[in-house]
Amino acid sequence: MGIVARKEKSWAHLLQTLRKFEAKMKVFNENLRKTGTDLPLL
Repeated sequence: MGIVARKEKSWAHLLQTLRKFEAKMKVFNENLRKTGTDLPLL
C-alpha cells in the first residue's frame, strides 16, 4: 500500500512539473509573438 501511495505522489509531482513547464512555454510563446522574429534568448 505504501508503494502505491508513493507512486501516486510521484505522478502528482510529475503532473505539477509538467504544468509548470507548460506555463513557462506559454509565456515564452507569448513573448516570442510580441517580439516577432527576434528571439529573447539570442
